[in-house]
Amino acid sequence: MARLIGQVPFHGLRYEGHRFDCGNKIGFLEAQIAFALKRPDLAPAVRAFLKNYIDA
Repeated sequence: MARLIGQVPFHGLRYEGHRFDCGNKIGFLEAQIAFALKRPDLAPAVRAFLKNYIDA
């Protein structure tokens, strides 16, 4: 991207919020868990099963 600046139109966007790197497996998993925890219909079940893996 740095090479393109000044040579082709280049646009950016200021983003406020949490960004996930879904290009790797852990980032993708983190995104899925984060979004599930924000859903009232899924959050209790997700918290319950995650407790099974804490300190495992």
